[in-house]
Amino acid sequence: MLRAVRFEKRLGFHIEDRTAQLLEEAKPLLERVSGDRIRHELDLVLKANHSVEILARLQELNLLEKIHSSLNWDAQLITPIEKYCSHQLQTAGNCHQRQAIYLYPAF
Repeated sequence: MLRAVRFEKRLGFHIEDRTAQLLEEAKPLLERVSGDRIRHELDLVLKANHSVEILARLQELNLLEKIHSSLNWDAQLITPIEKYCSHQLQTAGNCHQRQAIYLYPAF
């Protein structure tokens, strides 16, 4: 499910209604996926060029909340993340670590 959204934004297509319905029906299966696998997929999302759009879409599909009730993406996070990523690109760094701080709540 996470990968489908990541590829949707990466490749510029839109998940069709029937596919979105299947994703909705499959949400309970996320409970069977290991935490390591979910973390790996989230790391790939955070490393992606379109991470802001991917996170917004995951939120729209309520997939973040299904992973953990405290996991939330908010439009208020866009500006700080984009500023940080812009700065990191200028210094040839990687912005996904900073995004993780904003995305993952303190438990």
